[in-house]
Amino acid sequence: MRFKSRLRATVTMPLIALLAGCAATVIRPSASPCSALLPDEWTVGVAPAAQPESAKLADGHDDARPWQSGFVEQTGQLEVANGRYTAAVGIVGRCEARDAAAIAKARPKVLGIF
Repeated sequence: MRFKSRLRATVTMPLIALLAGCAATVIRPSASPCSALLPDEWTVGVAPAAQPESAKLADGHDDARPWQSGFVEQTGQLEVANGRYTAAVGIVGRCEARDAAAIAKARPKVLGIF
């Protein structure tokens, strides 16, 4: 009779330890959110190009060249703003994928297969 109780204890103790290890595992996401990876100065936005000064030609007509140059500069600023958006989406997407992979890797496996 005493042998059976020792055998039962010997068999059940590793199972209890295994279950206790699974129950005690805590999976926590990263302490810093993905948005913390974005530069702070991006919240200000991209400044527009300076408005060009009107100029007159020698014959009295308005000169369009300053305005043409201004639109080229404004297009450059728009490209900077669009580039920031694309970079932000990429950064946050990679951050979320990293966190998901870490959580999937940290999940405990029962008997190493489940």
